[in-house]
Amino acid sequence: DKMLGKREIKLSTLNCIFLFDTTLGQTEETEHEKILFYYPPSVSTDRQQSQVGLSEALINFTKTFSPDRPCESVHLEKTRQTFYHCEEEIWLIMISNNPSLDNADSSASSSSSSDTTNDSQSEYNGPLDPEDLSDDSLRKIVSQMYKMFKFFNGTFTDLKSIGIDHLRSKIADFFTQYVDHFHLLTDFAQQVDIFSTLDGIHFLPVDKNVYLQIQSFINWTENTFPLISFSCFLFRDHLVWSGLEQDDMLLLYRYLSTSVLSPFLANSNSSS
Repeated sequence: DKMLGKREIKLSTLNCIFLFDTTLGQTEETEHEKILFYYPPSVSTDRQQSQVGLSEALINFTKTFSPDRPCESVHLEKTRQTFYHCEEEIWLIMISNNPSLDNADSSASSSSSSDTTNDSQSEYNGPLDPEDLSDDSLRKIVSQMYKMFKFFNGTFTDLKSIGIDHLRSKIADFFTQYVDHFHLLTDFAQQVDIFSTLDGIHFLPVDKNVYLQIQSFINWTENTFPLISFSCFLFRDHLVWSGLEQDDMLLLYRYLSTSVLSPFLANSNSSS
């Protein structure tokens, strides 16, 4: 939270993320079985069922008008809901709290508040308007979650064929850790930036001789250890060489830069 004059600005934060399968829980007694994952887990089961039921109703309603592209986003006064159709009947929903502006001291004089507002506004660049959060950017974040899961675990459909409990376990392990590493909980708005939305990669240009030495080392490594199918070479969080397909490299780079390398880079920067 930030202060703008005597008013408190509450930045946009993550409200909840959940996955559900519309083919499960077809009776009122088993409706909770639709829910494959819900974060935060502290929310009551009744509240989870209510949220999932409302989302499914919106999806079914919008299918009437657009069968191929049902509900993708819902704008409410306090929240923004983003819908992503992962596979067949499985949906991933992310709900974010809109930024809000509250009066911290209603007894303050208007002139004093005006002067302070002018001073504080120059220090604060975050959004006050919920429309500053782009639907395309939010959908990109949600789609990245699913693609990252599929990259490491395979499709929901394949996991479900092994068993629904197996699917739930894989989803819980991945998404709980992903949300913890993803910085939505502290400042959602600042994370919806161009770089994360476009899946950007930091490349490190190197001298031709250095590049050839790196390629030679990778070739030797892959020939020496046949179990290695693909390789990539990074210096800190900069990519130097990759043998992966572009889409796979984008996902792997995002995972490495946000989850694996970020703690070490932070320690390195602080020590230097």
